[in-house]
Amino acid sequence: FVLSSTNLAEVEGILKMLRNQVKINQKKHLDLVDKIESLYDRLRLDMSDKYKFLSLHQGHGKSVLAELTMEVDRLDEIKKANIEQFIINLRNELHAIWDDCYYSPEQRNAFSPLHCVDFTEELLEQHEAELDNMKLYYEHHKELFKRVTMQ
Repeated sequence: FVLSSTNLAEVEGILKMLRNQVKINQKKHLDLVDKIESLYDRLRLDMSDKYKFLSLHQGHGKSVLAELTMEVDRLDEIKKANIEQFIINLRNELHAIWDDCYYSPEQRNAFSPLHCVDFTEELLEQHEAELDNMKLYYEHHKELFKRVTMQ
C-alpha cells in the first residue's frame, strides 16, 4: 500500500460508504424491532419469547438483520392465519383511540371498513393505516386532549 493522496482519498471514500451503510443498517434494525414488537403486541404472543429473541439478536450486522427479517416474516404468517382476530384487535384499538380523541359516532362511521365482515389482507391494511393515522393525530393533539380530560 503506497501512501499517496489518491490512495488516502480512496480510503476516505470507502470509510464514508461504510459509515453510511452502518447508519442504514441501524435504521433497518430499529424498523424491524418496531415491527416485531408491534406484531407481538397485536398477536398477543408471550412477551418473554419476544425479549429472549431480541436479546439474542442485537447489533445491526447482515446476519442479525436476516434473522430479524425472518422473524417478521414468521409473525406475518401467524397474522395472516389469524387475520379475523387480528382485525378485531385493531378495531378494539381504534375504538380506544377514538375514545381518547373524543370522536363522535359520525366520525367513527366515516371509516367504512369498520363495518366490513370480509376479512382480507386489504381490510387489515386499511385498519392498520387508520390506526397509524389516529396515533399521529392523537400525538399531535395530545396536550389538548389532556386538558379536556382534566376538566
